[in-house]
Amino acid sequence: MKNELTAKRIQLALSNANMKPQELSDITGVSKASISQYVNGSHVPGNISAEKIGKILKVSPLWLMGFDVPIDRAPAPKENYPQKIMQYYDMLNDTGKKEAEKRIEELTHVPKYSLNTKVDNNPNRNKNQHNDSVDELEARYKKMTSNSAQKTDCTVSSTTDGTEVTQEKASNL
Repeated sequence: MKNELTAKRIQLALSNANMKPQELSDITGVSKASISQYVNGSHVPGNISAEKIGKILKVSPLWLMGFDVPIDRAPAPKENYPQKIMQYYDMLNDTGKKEAEKRIEELTHVPKYSLNTKVDNNPNRNKNQHNDSVDELEARYKKMTSNSAQKTDCTVSSTTDGTEVTQEKASNL
C-alpha cells in the first residue's frame, strides 16, 4: 500500500459518514475505480476529487490527501442551510414532506443546481424526465402557480349554423 495514510483517512471518513465507496462514487461523480484506488492506497486523489470527496464526507480535502492539517472541513459561510431546511421540513405534514422530497430530488437533476454531473444510468427512470432546461422548469413552475390562482369560467354556445363557440373568462380567486 503506497499511500497508506490517505487510504486509512478515506476509510475512516467513509466509516464516520456511514457510507460505502459506491455511494460516494454515485454522489460525487468520481468513478468507482478511482474511489477503489484511493481506499486501497494505490493512488491519492487529486485536488478536484479530494474537494468533491471532502465536501460529501465533511472533512478537509487536504487532510484526505495526507497533509498534516485538522480533519474538520472549514465551515462554509452559510453552513446553517441544512438546519434551516430541516426546520421548514419539520413544519410540513406527510403530504408536504413527500412533495418537498420530490422537488429536492428534481433539483439534483438540474445541472445548474447539482454537484453531480454524472449521467443517470438508472434503467427505471424515464430518460426524458429531467432534460428540461432551467428556464423551462421555471416557466412550468410559474404556469403551475399562476393557474392555481385563477378560476376559468367556460361558456359553450351554439350558432345558427350549428357550430359551437367556447368562451373562457379567467378571474383571480
